[in-house]
Amino acid sequence: MKKYKYITSILLLIITSSCGVFVNSIDNKDFETINYKGKDVSIIFTHNVNGETHPCGCRHFPLGGLPQVAGLLHRERSNKHVIYIDTGDLLYPSSVVPKSLLKSLNFTAKNLVQAMNDLKLDYFVPGDQDFAGGLSLLQNIAKNSNFKFLISNLRNEKTIKHKKWALINNGPNKIFIVGVVNPNTLPTQYQELFLNPIYSLKKTMIELKKNGFNPKNNFHRLIILSHSGMDYDEKMAKEYPRTDWIIGAHSQSFTKDSFDIKNTKLVQVLSRNHYLGNISIKHNVSRKQDKYKLLEIRDSLAGLLKPNKYINFINKHKIDLQKIQDTEQSSMDSEKFLTATSIPTASSCIECHTKQGEFWMGTSHSLAYSTLVKAKEEKRQQCIGCHSVGFKKGNGFFKTSNILNFDNQDDLTKKQIQNLKNKYHRSIKKIMKDVISVRRLNKKQIHSKSKKIYQLNEKLKIKTNFSNVQCLNCHSNSVNHPFENKKMKRSSAKTFSKIRSRCLSCHTKDQSIDWYKKDNSGLPSELNELQFFENYKKVACPKIDQ
Repeated sequence: MKKYKYITSILLLIITSSCGVFVNSIDNKDFETINYKGKDVSIIFTHNVNGETHPCGCRHFPLGGLPQVAGLLHRERSNKHVIYIDTGDLLYPSSVVPKSLLKSLNFTAKNLVQAMNDLKLDYFVPGDQDFAGGLSLLQNIAKNSNFKFLISNLRNEKTIKHKKWALINNGPNKIFIVGVVNPNTLPTQYQELFLNPIYSLKKTMIELKKNGFNPKNNFHRLIILSHSGMDYDEKMAKEYPRTDWIIGAHSQSFTKDSFDIKNTKLVQVLSRNHYLGNISIKHNVSRKQDKYKLLEIRDSLAGLLKPNKYINFINKHKIDLQKIQDTEQSSMDSEKFLTATSIPTASSCIECHTKQGEFWMGTSHSLAYSTLVKAKEEKRQQCIGCHSVGFKKGNGFFKTSNILNFDNQDDLTKKQIQNLKNKYHRSIKKIMKDVISVRRLNKKQIHSKSKKIYQLNEKLKIKTNFSNVQCLNCHSNSVNHPFENKKMKRSSAKTFSKIRSRCLSCHTKDQSIDWYKKDNSGLPSELNELQFFENYKKVACPKIDQ
């Protein structure tokens, strides 16, 4: 039996060594050493994920998502060593979390940590948005996660479990990775936890040299992971010119190509996993040959990993998140919705403006909310404002659960109301079942589905339905309309300007990238006015009925 175990161990060693993936990790008090055998190394990094697990589905070509990242990492790891890094603002969408959304955002943060463990994140530098859940949450994550917090400038080393730096040995290549957090980027109550990064790096550099870092050796790399912002990264580059790369965060200064300060290259990528950065370090090659490129996280990448368990992970996440969101919204303050003075919705406008209503039913605006229902995102407050009318307005609705109001609602029990709402959403899913993307439908197909939804309103006796992009998303409405003794004017330049600004409040550079011109980095910059006008004409109503 002993002889069999010995032979098995030798065989495993031969197999892993011949594949070039044998890894030996040595965990020291202040730093971690990883010994690779052969192959190239890719430093793949992200930051400013902003608590997003998956794309919402607004974009024609969605970017980001954990299943897609999993597919990309699977591909990259097939023929090289990968060091996977995040430089902060991973867990939450902002540095201040509203109490009313704390449960759902904490749930998402927890699932992101689980995903990062499964995706084999190696090193993490916390950012200001990661402190939104409190210091104790970060301490718990650092204590229980597989990935290491990499911070070299903590004032008290016991505050958060961490490593100051890491050493990657790969033949003659030695890669030294150091993490820093600029306290000025953090909320006031957490700034005292950290020392000045430039000052603390002096001590760290001495430690690196004691552990083998040779600034004159062209096979040695020094990489700083920085949650400081681009301006501060420039200062560090000037102060420590032997630094090869500074992988930054916080300022979201997207770099298609590296921003160079002499021999130091500064890089950042876009938020929410839309792009990942890749620094390629060839085995047994000088640091001067290192390459940087962007990896666009397209939807098709999910198919590179089969089976891709993160697809089911996201589906379960959506279902569980909706339950939490229901609980959150049921405990919110009193609904600020006044039935008697609610803003007119499409059904009331269509009673008079028949021609405009028929036109609207042939536009994708009429199915805007339906796309959220199909994607199981109808409770997501970050989305609902652009897929409905009157959200968080005094005469609109404040809870996503109250996007519908029924005739004689005061006479119905809570259970009856909920059953009607459930029936509405089940019917929407059935109507949208065969739709891959609303943008792929022609006008006739959109009109057919919109008509069915309009008829559903009548069938379920829905009095007020704030769902979808409606008339009052674009137009203004007087409280006396239609009984005011004033003829409505045709669109003036001033009116068009107001409508334009309303369009662009939702059709941002991120959500409607094809509406904008591209800069030298290939990113959307200023609005393409001609493209905007073409899109505007597709949804602009016919002339007002006389």
